[in-house]
Amino acid sequence: MPVNERPTIAFSIERDNGEKIEFSQQPRDIFAEHPPFAAPFYCAIGKLVVQQGHVEHQLSMALPMCRKLDMERPVSVRRGKLTAGQKIQAIREVLENGRIFGEASKDDPIWSGALNAAVGIPKIRNAIIHGVVVEFEEGPPPRIRLQSTDAPNAQPSAYTLGELQDIIPKMQEVQLLLAVLNLVLEMDCDRRFGESPHRPVGIGHVK
Repeated sequence: MPVNERPTIAFSIERDNGEKIEFSQQPRDIFAEHPPFAAPFYCAIGKLVVQQGHVEHQLSMALPMCRKLDMERPVSVRRGKLTAGQKIQAIREVLENGRIFGEASKDDPIWSGALNAAVGIPKIRNAIIHGVVVEFEEGPPPRIRLQSTDAPNAQPSAYTLGELQDIIPKMQEVQLLLAVLNLVLEMDCDRRFGESPHRPVGIGHVK
């Protein structure tokens, strides 16, 4: 949008002595301030956001099936939207009591490995998505520097394009592992109750 067509916010403040101070400000286009090589970084961050949604989808599907299999002491369900970290913790709590195909699931290495891997995903995602772009460095190699909004006094984190792109396959591996575990849960629900809460999807879409 041309500068002269952008919306403008204007207001004035009058002091007790009658002096009037006027302000006028247009929205800041931060993307216009970034260098041309920033575009692939935007693309990598966008893919990271989309991939995180698929990981959280698998967590959302695992939780009700885990609760269904936990027959002795069902864990209380907190109403409202759960974060990825809260879903993982809720699944862990259910598995303290649950059994998969008649076997105790608390210390199952596959479950533990999947959940441990899933724990790190939201942390990485949040650090990047909720970071403020401080600057781009030309390098070589080029880097994006992000300041955490949760730790504004901390040192900004720097990522090369390759480092951002390498996160996505790791997230896809976690998605695949969770999808396979969801399939196991569904099979056990079918075996025990003749039905499953819902059918896990997404296995065939992981590349």
